[in-house]
Amino acid sequence: MGYPVLERRVRVLKAVWSAVLTMGLTIQNAAASPFEYSNLLDGRPTISIQIDPPMIISGDRAINAEFCDGNGGFSCFNSEWISFSFPRERGGIPSEWNQNGAVFKITGHTVVRAFGVCRDAYKVVSNQNGREFEFLYSFSYGLLGFNVEIDGQRVTYIAQRQLGFGATKTVGTPASRSLKQQRENSKKGGRIESKCYPS
Repeated sequence: MGYPVLERRVRVLKAVWSAVLTMGLTIQNAAASPFEYSNLLDGRPTISIQIDPPMIISGDRAINAEFCDGNGGFSCFNSEWISFSFPRERGGIPSEWNQNGAVFKITGHTVVRAFGVCRDAYKVVSNQNGREFEFLYSFSYGLLGFNVEIDGQRVTYIAQRQLGFGATKTVGTPASRSLKQQRENSKKGGRIESKCYPS
């Protein structure tokens, strides 16, 4: 075996190891990245739910947070500014529950479109420290968004990524039918339906 062949193999091995290392770091960063929620209508700071280290971040303020055990019955976090909780099991969901001193109540269901996908979501309200929070939660996609009154204005924050806090899907799993797929399927019947198909 001559040196050019050996050098080529070494370069290939270096390239493979570099790709493996980069992919591993990307996966690690994706797992550790915070769940970010933004208000698209004004310049309010993004709210980040960060699991490691556990905190809620808004602008230049970071507040310590506690998260439910991954094996427990709830997807939840608790902080002095905002808390959230939802049962992990789909069957027998209570209409109201208490988590870390905050009461959460399901007020209905809705279907919302986000990232071109229709999602079935629960509407949940919780009064915390004199402020009423309204949450939209999907079992598959997690916490889709929430709103709260700040300085006399109702402010809505929506997830910046396809999956929010507490999602049971992973990025690689197939999503429900996209709007493009819905239009293509309904064109076969000669009309375009605007109906949203929940996941």
